[in-house]
Amino acid sequence: MTFLSIVKTEWMKVQWGKLSPLLVLPAILSAVLSGGMIQAAVDQMWEAQWVQMVFTYSVWLYPMVAGVIAAWVCRYEHVGGGLKQFFTLPVSKWQLYWAKLVIVLFCSFLMQLAFGVSYVANSLWQGAETVIPWSYFLWPLLIGWIAILPTIALQIFLSLRFESMGGSLAFLFCVTLPTILIANSADYGPWYPWAQPFLAMMPKGDGGPFAVGYGSLFLIVGGSALVFALVGTVYTQRRTA
Repeated sequence: MTFLSIVKTEWMKVQWGKLSPLLVLPAILSAVLSGGMIQAAVDQMWEAQWVQMVFTYSVWLYPMVAGVIAAWVCRYEHVGGGLKQFFTLPVSKWQLYWAKLVIVLFCSFLMQLAFGVSYVANSLWQGAETVIPWSYFLWPLLIGWIAILPTIALQIFLSLRFESMGGSLAFLFCVTLPTILIANSADYGPWYPWAQPFLAMMPKGDGGPFAVGYGSLFLIVGGSALVFALVGTVYTQRRTA
């Protein structure tokens, strides 16, 4: 059984009809919560709208929903002996972890895509100039997608480790709540996985506490993602049931 076959199996287990609302919920909520709150000149509306929506979206909604999706794709492994059945197949156990990582990373990409559409639509509705500044927000969208990798790598490991979704979701709730407080710290914010998407998507030119350079952020995100992925890989490979 190849890795691609495992990814296809995980894809079919997702139940996309039930999961789809979760993929667009953060984008919709960020637009609704920021609607009417922006007081800016027309030529500054795109920037002002971005800051407001990114704050609403990436501090809690994005990492929280990404973690919920990670728990969702692992739920079958704890129902009816699904994990034991998988381990009887002639495949490397680590492939299960990486297949789930691919699925959740794809879901995170769809969430970012939905947020981009929501941002453009909401900005135009608020009266922004009709020339869409693609270069202003496409790069932060991409970096924000990459920055979620440590969070989902850790959350998939925890979701496989705990016997039910409740344990991993309780952990997710506890670590996501203080995100904005930790993100305010120039020393600790970049190292906190749940703050990394927010720091990646915020504008870098104002020199404020959230203006972490992309170079430093890439190193930290890459390093923490590698560590969490290795932990999840080793755990899955060594697990017997």
